Parts: sequence; structure tokens; C-alpha cells
Amino acid sequence: MSDGMQPAEALVVVDPDLDADLARLIRTTAPEYLPSPAPESLAAPWTGAMDAFGEPMAMTGTSLIPLGMLAGGVWIGVAPLVTLAMVGAVAVPKIRKRAQQRTDLERLAAVRQRYILTSELTDDAAHLLVRAVRASQQVMDSSVHLLDLVDSARNATGLPVEQWEIAVTLRSYSRLSANEPAYPAGNDAREVLSARRQAMAISLTSIQQRVEALEAYAARTREADRRLRELQQIEHLAQDNDAVLDLVARTARDEHAIADLQSRQGLQHVDEHLDTALSAAREAAVIALPPSAVGADCDRQAPDVTVNGEVV
Repeated sequence: MSDGMQPAEALVVVDPDLDADLARLIRTTAPEYLPSPAPESLAAPWTGAMDAFGEPMAMTGTSLIPLGMLAGGVWIGVAPLVTLAMVGAVAVPKIRKRAQQRTDLERLAAVRQRYILTSELTDDAAHLLVRAVRASQQVMDSSVHLLDLVDSARNATGLPVEQWEIAVTLRSYSRLSANEPAYPAGNDAREVLSARRQAMAISLTSIQQRVEALEAYAARTREADRRLRELQQIEHLAQDNDAVLDLVARTARDEHAIADLQSRQGLQHVDEHLDTALSAAREAAVIALPPSAVGADCDRQAPDVTVNGEVV
């Protein structure tokens, strides 16, 4: 179902209900290291000591053998103590690092079903998940979200839930796709497989619609951001209106130019455009983040925001 597609970007989606420390560990670990091996296959934490001892002992062994031979098999001097100190300084940090890595891998293995990698999905499913994550991140990075001109609390709660629900469904879809026979054994099997694929295509289309709703929400927030920047620029320019009027009056004495500039001092139409963009973004949020993805705590109206002395 994914012939001809390029591999999707490597990323991970985490269950929003997972412990915060574990979620942080998953997100800060490179995706290629996340599939955790079985604990018994992990290297022992003291393997680092063997690696650490290998090179120092190889270097010092040749220089100590002559001393041992001269002393009748008994090492003399302080060379062994110096060697042990050098080896310990190298080995101890490696032992600690290996032990921490083992602990982290065991923790990740214990919650393996609580995070989903694009690498475990079919190509078509992985591309949909990447689109959903990108759209969500665009909303979270938008100025109107950061300034709470749209419902930031709803975004912070609802977007991770929406991502996770999409990822879980895509994982199920991918597993079912992987279980399909490559070559049906006969016509009956071919008909069953065709009906199965039609049903799965319907499911994938439903997920695609959810992703498109997120992308529409992201597009609305980008438009609201643009309107906000436009308003900020015009407000900045308006600060110099009096100076510009004086300049025009002193030079051209053009009454028409002065009247035209005076008529442009009002920002009401710009405020209206921003208000329209924010309203569209909020409406898109309702479609992209249904109540089931947000929870009762976020079923509140967006806060009133004052822009240029008016509530938008």
C-alpha cells in the first residue's frame, strides 16, 4: 500500500499519559536507539571495565615484564600502583555510563507499547503521522498560541492526545498490513484480501481526514500570525504619523496627502482582519480537537484579549 513512497522522517510519538521523566527520556533518545533489546541481551555493566582495562594493560604490560623478570617474578617499585590508578580513572566513568545505559534501556523496554516510531509503520501510515506531528508543532510554535490569542490550554492538552490517537490507529493499520499475504493462493483468498484492503482503506481515509483537520488548523494559525505581524507593523508605523504629517506640511503643503494620511491612522480595519483570522483559527481548533481529544478541563471559551484597546 506504500509502493514508491520515500521513507518518512524518523520521529517518535509518546503516550501523553506516560510518566514525564520517561517521556523526556524517550524524546531525547535518538529514534534508532529506541527499540529496546531484551534485558538478557544487554551487555553487563562491567563490560566497560574490560574495555577500559584492555588498552592500559596492553601499554603497561610490556614495560612491566622486564621489571618482573629482573626481580625474580616479583614486581617492584610504584609502577603497578600508578598503572592501577590510570586504569581506574578510565574504567570507572565507563562502568557508570554502561550501567546507566542498561538502566535506561530496561526502562524503555518496559514501556515499549507507550511510544510509536515512524519506522514501525508502513510508509503511507508513517507519512500521515509525520504530517500530524508537523501540523501540531506549527500550532504550538505560533505567536497566537504563545500569546494565548487562541486557546493555548486546549492546544497543550488536546494536540498530544490527538497525535497519540492517530499514531495508535496507524500502528494497528500497519500491523494488519504486514500480516497480509504477498501472493494470495487463489481467487477466494484474493477476494477476501480485496475486501479486507477496502475496509482498511476506509480506516486510513478517516485518519487522513483527522490529519487534514490538524493541517487546516495550522494554516489558520499561520494566517492569524501574519495578521498579527501586520497589525504590529502598522502600530509601529503609526507612532511616527505626527512626524510624517509635520514633514508633509512643511514641504509639499499637499492637503490631499495630509488628508489621506490622516484617514489611514485608524487601525480598526486591521483589528477586524486579525479578529477574523483568530475566529477562523478557533473554529479550526474545534474541528481538529474534538472534545474527546481535549477533555473536560479544556472545554472553556478562549480568553478575551485586548488589542489596540478593543477586545478581539
